[in-house]
Amino acid sequence: MQKLTIACLLSLGLLGSPVWSSEQVPEAERAGLVSQIDAKRGGIEARREKLQRTTLSTANLREQVKQKWSKIDFYSDGDTVVRIKTYPHQGISTRTEEFYFDGGQLIFAYIEDDG
Repeated sequence: MQKLTIACLLSLGLLGSPVWSSEQVPEAERAGLVSQIDAKRGGIEARREKLQRTTLSTANLREQVKQKWSKIDFYSDGDTVVRIKTYPHQGISTRTEEFYFDGGQLIFAYIEDDG
């Protein structure tokens, strides 16, 4: 699980540079794509209690990461990470961030100011 966790941190830019796509979705296809992503995110949430959760403390991560989050929860279906949620340090912030994956690709990111 450690290699998988590090790979996810790299892909999110927490340990390196994020990967950005320059592709744009044609306007006519956007509503359908949003519906597909929402359905996939909803499916992950519906089975969240059945997923394997691994919590990573940020105490030993680089300063830029550990000053922002106190812990990061990884939710896996087998060897595949499907959801990541970051938690801030108490008393500093209430903002959480959630990331949803399908086939190893980031499909949805959500920032909640009062998470």
